[in-house]
Amino acid sequence: MATYSEIQTRVRRRVIDLPSAVLTEVPKLINEAMKSIQRKHNFKVMKSLAGPFTTTVDTNTLGAVPSNFKEYRGLPYFVDYYGAYHDITVAENIQSPNDRYDATDKNSPKVLLESIPTDANVRNWLVYPLADGYSDWSDGEYRVYVPYWRYVADLSGDTETSWVTTSAEELLFCKA
Repeated sequence: MATYSEIQTRVRRRVIDLPSAVLTEVPKLINEAMKSIQRKHNFKVMKSLAGPFTTTVDTNTLGAVPSNFKEYRGLPYFVDYYGAYHDITVAENIQSPNDRYDATDKNSPKVLLESIPTDANVRNWLVYPLADGYSDWSDGEYRVYVPYWRYVADLSGDTETSWVTTSAEELLFCKA
């Protein structure tokens, strides 16, 4: 198990006559290598669950997509008061919910869609049709969960470790 500092030292040692420009890039190269490894594989440590989000009557907006979101891990779902799970479809594009529902249709959540991202890649999850307020919860709103694969946080402190530094140390080092 190596720390962030130890991996940086190993990378620096491998470069003969290490130029200062490369020296300053080593921490970033390690984090980029860690992200690259995670893009290719989904490891158990990357499992995550967003929610519960609570719907609001007559609104599509459910909540913000987490900044560490990589991809969906199965179907989103809502849970009723008695603990039963109800799957929600993920829409590939805005056309999908628009083809199925009018702007005024109301019901339980059937389709989840990501809003168009801002320049800073901030986006929200939207549910279709509009929430009807007839859930069996006391407030009439639905409790929605979104299972997803996440990116492990970048390393920053010298003594930091993560699953990647522990279980894929050699790969991380070689990739950096």
